Amino acid sequence: MKARNMADRAVAYADRAIQADGQNFACHKWMGIILSWSSEFQGTRRKIERSFDIRDHFMVSIEVCEEILKCVDRGLVMCEGVISNHVTCYLLFAESH
Repeated sequence: MKARNMADRAVAYADRAIQADGQNFACHKWMGIILSWSSEFQGTRRKIERSFDIRDHFMVSIEVCEEILKCVDRGLVMCEGVISNHVTCYLLFAESH
């Protein structure tokens, strides 16, 4: 029960973060991760229903990340997609000479 309460609180915090900054890829990434985790406590049917929300948050995260990458003028840029329910973006900036 304690883990489920923590999961419910985490979903609420992630939702508030998205409301505060819906264009932050990390907010959507963590919402996807937290929704996936919290669905473990809600049964198979709810897990399947939530899978669409989870996918949508990861897709928004990837889209926002790609927009960030388009704005980078210099440097080595690599953006990985959804891997094991995680979205990781790396921005490696080259030194200006």
